[in-house]
Amino acid sequence: MKDYISTSHAGGLLSSQLEIRGNFDKPEAVALKGDISLDDFRLDDITRKTVASWRRFALRIDSLDMASNIFRFGEISLEKPYLFAEMYDKGDNFSNMMVTSSGEAAGSAAVDSINYSNPFTIMVGYVKEISRDYIISNYTASNTVIRNGHIVYNDYTLEDKFTYELEELALESGRIDS
Repeated sequence: MKDYISTSHAGGLLSSQLEIRGNFDKPEAVALKGDISLDDFRLDDITRKTVASWRRFALRIDSLDMASNIFRFGEISLEKPYLFAEMYDKGDNFSNMMVTSSGEAAGSAAVDSINYSNPFTIMVGYVKEISRDYIISNYTASNTVIRNGHIVYNDYTLEDKFTYELEELALESGRIDS
């Protein structure tokens, strides 16, 4: 990640138990089911300030079948998420963490300038490309849960510093489907 984002720490524990079948030479011919989780994730900026973290992100995949256009998920849960966001006159704390093509932190780079060496920009383009080719018309999730969330937002673009803090955020939805 050091080639793409300037951090003092980025880490977590990725675990999965998946049953996968199909032809890996053709991603659209792959089907899978099982569990994926990313636990104890933390992302710190270069000053060692935690900007994003969570205790556990878990995804239960009941059936994901690209060929049949089936996307069935069980519970999607996020426990104890934390987000620290700051807005500056020239960007935000997340954009400033991005490494430019010259290998330096973006710093005061314009927010709307596109850096094609940035993997996040490339991923957004890839998702747009996939969504043009695949119409996800058959999706379900049994429920979505966020527990004990915390967001801190500082805005330095105004005359006076504006701070907004949300604690003990909780979200629970029932079944979501197409």
